Amino acid sequence: ALMNLEPNGKPLVMLLMWIGRRAGITVVYNEADQPLVTMRLVNVTWQEAVEQIAARYDMVLEKRSERIWELSRPPRVRMKFQDAQLTVVLQSLANQASVNIVISDDVDSSRRLTMTLNGVPWKEALNVIVRSTGYTFIEHNYNIIRVVSKENVQKDLQTRIYALNYTDGAEVVTSIAVALSDDGKVVHDVRTNTLIITDTPDNYDSTIAFLNALDQRTREVQIDMKFIEYSTTEA
Repeated sequence: ALMNLEPNGKPLVMLLMWIGRRAGITVVYNEADQPLVTMRLVNVTWQEAVEQIAARYDMVLEKRSERIWELSRPPRVRMKFQDAQLTVVLQSLANQASVNIVISDDVDSSRRLTMTLNGVPWKEALNVIVRSTGYTFIEHNYNIIRVVSKENVQKDLQTRIYALNYTDGAEVVTSIAVALSDDGKVVHDVRTNTLIITDTPDNYDSTIAFLNALDQRTREVQIDMKFIEYSTTEA
């Protein structure tokens, strides 16, 4: 559905709540500062509206699940290196973004990069750095990032089975794709209505939390009706 926005200086959180009610989704913003939104938008979808707000106020919009999106202001990094070691580049990124980066033993620390990044969100910068050198990264709790080889990621993968109680697995498979890592996958067993999920242990936990939110009993109502028969002749 299309909507018109003319907030006239309303706090961002109030505007996001209004958009969420209209669109049937949830957009969260957990930063301490609350900008007052003044931009005017006409005949836009909810996602176009939030994307324009994100661009206007230097934010990043990330999809957390099918119905939950998050606006944030992640730290941005500025780096300029000429033929620098991969470990030096990653250490610089970790310092600027205030995250913890652990480099696996199978990563060749002698790999060298030449790069210039100006005001790039730290996760996008990390993604470019590790992929340009043939590696990947795994996110853990407490802002811990582990840089590993793609072969090592495959060693970390585990396969588990999740039994659905109320939801059709064929419908859920598409929804949970956003919760899986790049190396994760899910298969639906029609006969038992179970999901066979392969992913890293840390990412599997977040996927299960997402599934628990989706696998809910459909709300029902009870309607009582009384039929009365009467005769006009007797009346």
